[in-house]
Formats: sequence, C-alpha cells, structure tokens
Amino acid sequence: MRTKKICAKMAFRAVAAGSFLAAFICGYGWHRCAIEKDKLLAENIKQKKQMDDYEEEIAGYIQRLAEYERVEEEKVEWLENGFSKQGGVYLIGKSEQMYELAELVAFGSQIEPGIVAAKADYRLVNDLELDDWFRLGSKSMPFRGSLDGDGHTISGLFMSQSETGAECFLVSDGKARTENLIVENGMKENSEVRIDISSDEGSKEIREAIGVLRTFPQCSIKFRIEDYYVDTSVLAEDLTEHWARKEEGAGQFISVNFLPEHGCEGKNAVSMKPFAGLFGEEGGRIVEAVLEKEESFLAFIRLEQIEGLECCTFAVHGKEDEEHHLLLRGQWEGKEVDLQHFVIPHAEYGKTYHNYYIEREDVNFDGKGDLLIHETSSWGSGGSFGEYRAITWEADKSRFVYYPSFPEVLNVLEFDRGRVLCRGRLGWEQEIVEEYRVVNGIYEETRRLELKRTSPEDSTAGVLYYYEMGKLIRAHNLTRGTEEASELYPDLSYWSKG
Repeated sequence: MRTKKICAKMAFRAVAAGSFLAAFICGYGWHRCAIEKDKLLAENIKQKKQMDDYEEEIAGYIQRLAEYERVEEEKVEWLENGFSKQGGVYLIGKSEQMYELAELVAFGSQIEPGIVAAKADYRLVNDLELDDWFRLGSKSMPFRGSLDGDGHTISGLFMSQSETGAECFLVSDGKARTENLIVENGMKENSEVRIDISSDEGSKEIREAIGVLRTFPQCSIKFRIEDYYVDTSVLAEDLTEHWARKEEGAGQFISVNFLPEHGCEGKNAVSMKPFAGLFGEEGGRIVEAVLEKEESFLAFIRLEQIEGLECCTFAVHGKEDEEHHLLLRGQWEGKEVDLQHFVIPHAEYGKTYHNYYIEREDVNFDGKGDLLIHETSSWGSGGSFGEYRAITWEADKSRFVYYPSFPEVLNVLEFDRGRVLCRGRLGWEQEIVEEYRVVNGIYEETRRLELKRTSPEDSTAGVLYYYEMGKLIRAHNLTRGTEEASELYPDLSYWSKG
C-alpha cells in the first residue's frame, strides 16, 4: 500500500513537471511569435515609408520635368529696352526695371510694339527695394495690368494714401490685378523721408507732401525747396499742425532746406516767408527780426524734439560771415525752460545742414545732460570728421548756455572715457592726433602726437613728437612709420586708422 502511494506521487510529479515544461515551451513560443510579429510590423512600416518617400521623389521629378518642359516651351526672350518676357509675361528682377516701367506707364508708352505698358502682365523674379517717391501709375494714367509677385517682396518708404498692400505704390482705377506679392512699407514706422519741391511741379509736390503727413503722422520729414516763388503757405500751416500733434519723446523732426543757397538774387522769396512762424508766435517774431536785421532770407529751418525739449534751428543768407540760430523751450531734467535764443558761429566747412541734428550728451562731464549739435560731417581720403557745437545745462538757473570751448572739428567722440579726439593731416609730410579733456571747466588739449616726415625718398622715415598740455615730453626717430606710433602709445591707437 505504501509502495502504491509512493508510485502515485511520483506519477503526479512527473505529470506536473511535464505540464510545466509544456507550458514553458508554449509561452516561449508565443513570446518568440510576438517578437517576430513586431519585427514584421516594423519592417512593413519601414518599407511603407520608403515607398512613400520614393513616390514623393517620383512626384517631384515629374513636377520638375513638367516645369522644365514649360520653361523649354516658354523660352525667355530679351527685348531691346532691357526687359525680358516669358510666355507673354514680362519679368522684373531689378529696381531699375521697375523705375523704367513706372516711366513707361506715366507717359502711356508701349513696352514693345503693340503692347501698352500699363495693360501688360508682369512677374517679379527677385526682391526689390524702391525709393520713397515711387509710383506705378497715376490718377491720369492708372496701371491696369497684372503684377505677380511670385512670393517676392517689394520694400521701401512709400508715401501714398495707404499704409499696407500694393496700394502703397500702385495707383489703379480698380482694374489692376496683384497676387503672391509681399509689400513692406517702412512708413508705418517713425521714418525719415526726403521730398524735393522743384519749380516744375511745386504745387503738385506740396499736395502730395501734405497727404504723406496726414497718412503717416509719425514720420519725420526733410524738405528741399528749390523754387523761391512757389506758394508754400498751405504746406507751412500743415507742418505746424503736424508738429503740434507730435508725441513726447518720439524724436520727430521737420527739416526744410532752400536751394540753391545763393540763387535768390534779392527778389521777393515768397516760398520762405510762411516757415518763419513754425516755432509759434514768439519764435516767429525772433526769426522775422533776424531776417529783417540782416536784410537776408531764410536758408534753413528745422524743428526737432529731444526728450521734453523743443528745438528750432534756422539759418539765414546775406552776410559774409554767416551764423545760425537756435531756439529752445520746454522741459529739461524736470525743470521748465523758457524760450531761449542762441546765435551760433557757422560751420567752417559745410553750410548745407544735410546731416544736422541735436542729441543729449554730458558734454562737460558734470553729470548733467547737455546738448551736442552735429552740424555737418565730411568723408574723404584724408579721413572723416564732424563739426560740432555744444550747449550746456545750468540746473541751478534752469537755462542753457553756449559752450564755445568744445572742439569744433573732431573724428572721435568718447564721452564715456572723458575725452574727444581729432586726427588730421597737413599735406604729405605731417600728421597730428589731438586729445581734448575738460580742465577747470573748459576743453583743453591734453595730449598730442605729431609725426613729421623728414625724407621724401623714404616715406617711413620721420620724427614723432609727444606732447602733454602743450609741453614736449618725448621725441622718437621712426624707421617704421606710423606703426611704431601705435606701439609706443597704444591708448591712441586711432593714430594708425587712416
């Protein structure tokens, strides 16, 4: 009986072990099947992606082939006037071509025999940057063709009655068609624009200028009036309103130049008179008094805003030694500034005011903001320089004073280092670098490098003199020219910069 029980147990154990082994084998097989299944699925996904990429590549080849066949069919044809066309569409790839097209449209001309330019089809092949007086079409000669931008951009300072879209520069009667064109009009921001008013179409240009000011009230504008006898009263009134609407701290300006500068010939220059009152009644009385006293005429006037301060600069012609004038009023460093009038010596080299502006700067290094006048600048083979004037602030008296000791001609301004530099050349044989600092409240020359060449046969030979406060400190015979100057005095490395 005992033996039978033992045998039964052994049989049971054998069956259990077999069952476990079978289950293990089946489970392992299922696991392997799952792995193989995942591998097959991954392989199928990979093959499908490869097939999709292959089909996409084939589609690209087909598209490029079709484009190639279209280009081959529509060969680019060049015209004698510099334009080209493809499939009946004229291609524009340069700004000069767009200017030429505008002229053809303005005069109702044909772009080629039998095809009116204003009614033809055009396509851009490049981005274009146009000037700020560009018009394609006009009310009398509207553009009625099509302009396909082909995804390209036309940018500029477009002074039209629209801020965005093709209407910035394209004048049509509703029959023009544009597509795929990106237009960037910089006039939407605070921009600087120059407008010339000539004797030919003075009234028309004045009307357009007024339209610009009303459409883009944030723009800063430069006028150059070349006709002394055109009626500018409406323009002056609109400029006065434009200035009154300015935003505090916007840095806007209005600048008017009258050219040619000495072409008035003593006649009644009616175009200048309305601008005398741009700075209000009190400022207008000062301007008119100066003009009457000098028996002269207005040559330049500019309004600009530096933070809370309003500045008006004007210049007159008629004197041998010319001067310009500065009017100030407003707020400065939290204090009210009553109207002040300064008479400032004219620049020695330039009298056109093309680069004139005023900025805030601590001119005398007393920790208070002053006014630095950038009067003119020059670039040439002998180096570049700027001409300056300075007006300093007296906080205890709430007023400004003219600061005559500020060097008038400079190359480098380094107010952060408490100095300014001037570099010059006297012919071939002499070069000078001057450093100025404020000493006892006024600008004085504190250091000076002077190179004098001694041998015309050897351009590297010369003597370098080094001065401090007007006293000669050292002298060096040079054999390597200006390079040694930089090595001797690294702090004045500007010596070797042209």
